[in-house]
Amino acid sequence: MKKKVISVVLCASLGAVLFAGCGNSSDSSSASTSAETEDTEAAEEAGVAADEDTASADSASEEIAGEAEEEADTEVADQTEASEINIDDLDDVNFTVVTSYADNAQYGMTVNYFADYLEEHSEGKVTADTYCGGTFCTGPEELEYVNNGAIDISLTGAQYAVEYLPMASGSIIVSDGYQAVLDAGNDLFFNNEETATALANEAAAYNLKALATYSAFDVCIWSANEGGSWETLAANNTLGSAAYITTFQALGLNTQTVSTADTYESLSRGIVSAASLGLYMGYSSGMNEVSNYITTGHAAATAPQLYMNLEKYDSLSEATQQLLVEAARASAQYCVDVMLEEDQQVLDDCEAQGITVQELSDEDNLAYMEYAYKGNYEAYLPYAEANGTVDEFNALYEYDLSVIGSDMTLEDLQAGL
Repeated sequence: MKKKVISVVLCASLGAVLFAGCGNSSDSSSASTSAETEDTEAAEEAGVAADEDTASADSASEEIAGEAEEEADTEVADQTEASEINIDDLDDVNFTVVTSYADNAQYGMTVNYFADYLEEHSEGKVTADTYCGGTFCTGPEELEYVNNGAIDISLTGAQYAVEYLPMASGSIIVSDGYQAVLDAGNDLFFNNEETATALANEAAAYNLKALATYSAFDVCIWSANEGGSWETLAANNTLGSAAYITTFQALGLNTQTVSTADTYESLSRGIVSAASLGLYMGYSSGMNEVSNYITTGHAAATAPQLYMNLEKYDSLSEATQQLLVEAARASAQYCVDVMLEEDQQVLDDCEAQGITVQELSDEDNLAYMEYAYKGNYEAYLPYAEANGTVDEFNALYEYDLSVIGSDMTLEDLQAGL
């Protein structure tokens, strides 16, 4: 079986205009002024080895990941109790599973969990070789390789999928934290007849089958000055490492593009007074040493997705197809469980150090997401136009707005930021 975990690293701020596409990608290791690569670069820095101050957190991550594995297995077992898979009906098959996320980031760990689940629940008949961190191909090549069959399965982020899958890449589901986001994502991609059909058709047009969708991180801003609301943050802070620049600017914050590698130095020297980084990433980068406040929100997103070559999927037995779907959903649950427990550990440690932790109000969360929707709509619409799916794209965004309880209309989205 694959090694399940080394450590957990949560991603950086929600991504550039490509909100749903962050992660530890080995393909974008240098700073960039473009919105797409800023997010990927920021997330990659999360994979840098933590110093001795975070060694205990890494050790605790192994225990958390093990507990999350049990919880994910139990959750999926509860959902599929009525449908036992007959081992004799499974294909004897090995899959190639690829992701550009590093294997010590939560999405890389998730891929390895997916492979372990297949092997364990098939008694070794269904196996998978995993390649993380761009070791098989670069991130931009992943879906092309899945499309032509060179790769069987890929866990890929929006920045690499948007050209082919603008609806799936740009869709943001906002609820109260990771678990609610995962549940809403499952409804959107698999359970709601209208949206699931549109998304399945979009994927099928590129010879892809969506197996699962995953939850992305919550909003987190580390600051030397007081936070707690967009108004206070705007009055007291110059924000660095703000991958999602247009949204923060629309909320009134003065933003600067600071690479994640330089964020600690910038914050400690007062060049910026706040930084938008994921909880665990900020902690492992030492933000707790130079921050007095943490402002968190629950504006999370569905991202990325696990895609399989559609022809390959259709060639398999019904039992193998069922196992693939169950493994994918279990891995998504595993990812959420790890993220929830790891976030709480970081918050507990920071509060013990005297850092004030503040949560955004529901109103502030909604404002963040409405601006994010506007930015994403404008960014992804040209891809939907190129694919001839504008009507479906518009319907999906209107559905998303209803999920978050926004009064915005399609016309508001079209008006932009």
